[in-house]
Amino acid sequence: MRQVTLGMCLIGAIGYVRGLVTFSAQIIGSIVAAGIVSALFPGDLNVRTSLGGNTSITRGLFIEMFLTAELVFTM
Repeated sequence: MRQVTLGMCLIGAIGYVRGLVTFSAQIIGSIVAAGIVSALFPGDLNVRTSLGGNTSITRGLFIEMFLTAELVFTM
């Protein structure tokens, strides 16, 4: 989304001050989201399409819902 903000500043759709504030808020939001993901998964992140041995279906569903909502709010 930072590219959209830059593009809007370049064509004059938003002012440069508002663009800078929006860009800063997006960076801070990205850092906070990374911190939340790091807290949810305290160990190494092993990405695969099935649940780990000690992850229940309910917990897997919660993780999927939370990360999907985070992605939607980011966009």
